[in-house]
Amino acid sequence: MSSRTRKSRSRPKPYNPATAGPQVHDRRAVEYSRGLQHHITSMEIDDPYELGARVNAARSTRDDPLGDMHSRKFIREDQYQAGRAFQCDFETAERGARAIDFTLEYVDGGLMPEPLTEAQRRAVRQLVIVYRALGIKGQVIVHEVLVHNMTRRQMAEARGLKGNRWEEYMGARLRECLDTLAEVYGFSQMR
Repeated sequence: MSSRTRKSRSRPKPYNPATAGPQVHDRRAVEYSRGLQHHITSMEIDDPYELGARVNAARSTRDDPLGDMHSRKFIREDQYQAGRAFQCDFETAERGARAIDFTLEYVDGGLMPEPLTEAQRRAVRQLVIVYRALGIKGQVIVHEVLVHNMTRRQMAEARGLKGNRWEEYMGARLRECLDTLAEVYGFSQMR
């Protein structure tokens, strides 16, 4: 290659922030992991770069059956809100005193258990009302979906049932339980 050819090539100019203008961030996801495209839903969140602005974000619902059913319009908004309220009460009530694990090594000077807070007491009182309204079978269904994150298929298979009809049946039973939760939590007026 001659020396003339080398000199005629133009080099890229170095980055100069003073002349670059406003910086634009492209925050859109373009590719998803294999198999994940069925569990992605869009939601609007606060923009971290601009105060007061909102942006659309992709959210994975793979480990959130309630969110997945809501994004697919399988359940209504009042059922979704009631399910989230139950999850909040259950998580609040679950905190607190823990059982002693005898498999661990004994250590002197263990911590005293935390006393129950007023929020925990309220959550437990609300759960008593909810469980009474659901009944035994309703409690099991609600716990399988809202606590253990089971899908309709997993619920049917846990009972030894296979096929679409059983999945649809478990979905119908779940919607009945979510209707009961919506009535107890006061979300049924949203319809």
